[in-house]
Amino acid sequence: MSANHFIHSKTQEQAQRVVLLLAAGAICIPLISLLPDSVSLKDGDFLLNFRCHQNGLLRPEEWSNWCLEFVHNQLYENFCQMGAIWSNRPFDSLAQGVKFHSKEHTDRNF
Repeated sequence: MSANHFIHSKTQEQAQRVVLLLAAGAICIPLISLLPDSVSLKDGDFLLNFRCHQNGLLRPEEWSNWCLEFVHNQLYENFCQMGAIWSNRPFDSLAQGVKFHSKEHTDRNF
């Protein structure tokens, strides 16, 4: 299967550029630990919202969910010439089949 089957791109060349940048280590994706801003239930699925909370009093690495901004900025910088679009809130997500670690974790949120 070609890279185009896994990467949404307009051309095979764009997909290959993504693969080359990732393979070359041009994009650093750190070990990521995230906390959702909100958790809700909609039509039987959990809706998890993730946002980076910028705080001018702290170093960026100390912001809640700082890695979202870090990864987003790198992706945009590397792919803006290929049509990547800047987004102020790029990581609102819908996750299906989310399970909590325990009943205690579930009760804490609902």
